[in-house]
Amino acid sequence: MFVVVLVAILKMSSVGAHFDFDKNDNFCVKRVVGREFQNETRVVVVKDQSQEIYVPEVPVYVVGVGNFQNFESKNFVVYVEGITNLRQLFGRFDPKSKYVFVTGGSQTIQEVFDLAYQHEITKLVVIRGGTIYFRRDSCDRTVTNTADCTYPKNLFSKLRIFRRCRVRVGFVTSPPFVTNLSDPLIPGIMVSMFELIARMSAFTIDYHKPDPYDHELVSNGTHHKLAWALKTRQIDVALGHLMMNDTVSTPFDFGPVVYNDNLRFTAPKPKKLKSYTKLFVVFRLELWKKIFTGIVVIIVLFYIFSLCQDFEKAALSDVVFDVFRVSIGGGVSVLPSWVSLRVLLVFYSLFSLSMDSIYLGNLSNIFAHTSYDVKVDRLEKIHGTSLKFEVNWQVERLYLLTYVLRGMPTAKDRLFIRNETQVWMLNHTALAKDNGTCIFKSLLETHPSETTLLDHFSVVTGYLSLFVTFYIRNDTHIAETVTYWGREIVERGLPVKWFQEAKRSNVRHSILPEEEDKLVVLKLAHFEESFRVLLGGYALGVVALLLEFVFLRLEKMGLVRRVQDNLVFLVGLLKPPKTTKRSG
Repeated sequence: MFVVVLVAILKMSSVGAHFDFDKNDNFCVKRVVGREFQNETRVVVVKDQSQEIYVPEVPVYVVGVGNFQNFESKNFVVYVEGITNLRQLFGRFDPKSKYVFVTGGSQTIQEVFDLAYQHEITKLVVIRGGTIYFRRDSCDRTVTNTADCTYPKNLFSKLRIFRRCRVRVGFVTSPPFVTNLSDPLIPGIMVSMFELIARMSAFTIDYHKPDPYDHELVSNGTHHKLAWALKTRQIDVALGHLMMNDTVSTPFDFGPVVYNDNLRFTAPKPKKLKSYTKLFVVFRLELWKKIFTGIVVIIVLFYIFSLCQDFEKAALSDVVFDVFRVSIGGGVSVLPSWVSLRVLLVFYSLFSLSMDSIYLGNLSNIFAHTSYDVKVDRLEKIHGTSLKFEVNWQVERLYLLTYVLRGMPTAKDRLFIRNETQVWMLNHTALAKDNGTCIFKSLLETHPSETTLLDHFSVVTGYLSLFVTFYIRNDTHIAETVTYWGREIVERGLPVKWFQEAKRSNVRHSILPEEEDKLVVLKLAHFEESFRVLLGGYALGVVALLLEFVFLRLEKMGLVRRVQDNLVFLVGLLKPPKTTKRSG
């Protein structure tokens, strides 16, 4: 990440005059730049009509405002007059960069911070009249100031910026910003993730009103008490609220913590679904993996044939080149004379097709139709093309619990949890480091939930909470976490997979009893159907291979030659006799 240092001198414009900033401003700029950016190797000074500018003690390039475009490899000190020019420059700023503003004129300090907030800039300070203005963290919009050019150490460090954000739960309005969850009408993290998925994957999202009981839960004071306990980092108090409220269902129940809602994803037309490309890449990688396996088998066969023909001259590199020539349709003469080309080509083609029949079938079901299911009319009679997601406090409690454990790891032993999945998640995730990636990489490749097979068009989103809880570390912003996993889910084609799995089960209610044990039989039936296709492909390959050897045996016996001679004789009889012209 490169660093952009912005010293914006906003001057009070008038006819024939300019705003003269306080000399203490340059002193403050020198202190901030010298302390925070002393290791920089190059700075570009961008100026308009300003004369008094501070030049850092590093190699400096002075350019005009019109050249203020390249942020890839340079650090910038910018002097600009007027709030209008500053608004134009904000569109070119990198949100991950660091900024120092020196302001003057009619605009207020809050206006500069609001403008930075709109452009997702969090690392900034504002200097005016020898006073430095800043925010203590990106989750607090309150402006703090210190006189005499003094300010906290490590002002732009990630630990300070995100220091209190990790114990807050809120709604992601525009990543990576989070508003505090102090209103029951504001949805929680799960809703935020689905909205991000909807925007990135072209799905449309519909809200449905929650039950009256849910409204009653979020209307009492326990929700606000817990939010305040998390905000003030009173971990013991937060644990008490998490374990004691709403004893209707389980001893460990969040009850009134988070807003309840039912979401429905509506699938767009295939041309608008951005995740198709990523989904095709996933399937294509699996497909080519099998094809390359077949190529390796052919190389081994060719090498064995080469050893049998001439042991001393056989070379693996020559065999690989010969296989490549045969694969592109040329170089048939490199084959041993006693090997039938049909044996190899037929076996290779049937091997590849049989191995990849399942993947090709999945792709054809998705790309060949304007909807996600062949029987669109039947699908619309049930739920249209929508997929229902249950989003409630049972899902959100995993996030809050992880937040609490981040602040007090020893609190894990004091919690009473009956769900084995949650216990496993806490043991492997709540205190996890970066090496926990393998856990969630495997989850991304699995089925969303067993409930999908039982409850039509419903995906329990508790399984997705494992993704987010993994990425929440002590130095990670919650909104960055939601954005990261939302993008991962879309790029891996999981929304399409959810639709495909749900619509594949649209006939199960009529044949599946309520007992969960019957689910095993259903899984075996689907496995048998897929495995039968796979075995059928191999059976065809074996039959073709045996027939080729029979053909070779008949060819050695001379039967094939006699049949060919008879065919040539019969074809010759059908041709008209040749007439020769007599010479005069």
